[in-house]
Amino acid sequence: MFSRPRFQGSVKGGVRLKQLFQRFRTNLSGTTAVEYALIAAMIAVTMVTVMGPVGEALTTVFSNVANALPQP
Repeated sequence: MFSRPRFQGSVKGGVRLKQLFQRFRTNLSGTTAVEYALIAAMIAVTMVTVMGPVGEALTTVFSNVANALPQP
């Protein structure tokens, strides 16, 4: 019936893509930056999670201290 058109650059492009992936896999220069970014993100999430209850507890403590002081 009908034959599919053959693209000249498909095999060569596939080889280039494979070389590109191999180069990305062996290049570790950006790995450290990504790791630091992930660590910073985890620290930020932890701080947001912890600061909510801590902030509420501090508000309670300061309210109690303010109420315990003699009124002028």
